[in-house]
Formats: sequence, C-alpha cells, structure tokens
Amino acid sequence: MYCMIFCSLALLDWYLLRRSSGSPQRKRSVTKMLWFMIPLFGWNAAASQLEWWPNPFDLLNLVLGWVNLM
Repeated sequence: MYCMIFCSLALLDWYLLRRSSGSPQRKRSVTKMLWFMIPLFGWNAAASQLEWWPNPFDLLNLVLGWVNLM
C-alpha cells in the first residue's frame, strides 16, 4: 500500500512539474486527477484495514477470472 501511495505522489509531482504554467485548464486537470486519486487511497486503506472489504486484486480476479480457464 505504501508503494502505491508513493508512486501516485511521484506521478502527481511529475504531472505538476511538467505543466509549469498557471492556466485555469491546468487547475481543472489537477483537480480531476485528485478526484481520481483520493477515492483510490480510501479504497486501498479500507482494504488493508477491514477484512471483509475487497481489495483491488480480488476485484480484478473476479472480473478477469474467466481468462484463467482459457
């Protein structure tokens, strides 16, 4: 989980440094990125603390489990 947190923070820093201009479009795209990342952090935190909460790997296995049968 810590790896995912630090990797996403590194991606966010890279994204912010790549766009150095202070345009309103930049602010909207950063806001979109944060609205995507914050729920993922919450999901992973809940999956690591609660036994009954499905983690992302369980969901991928549930969705793509049929591939193993091929």
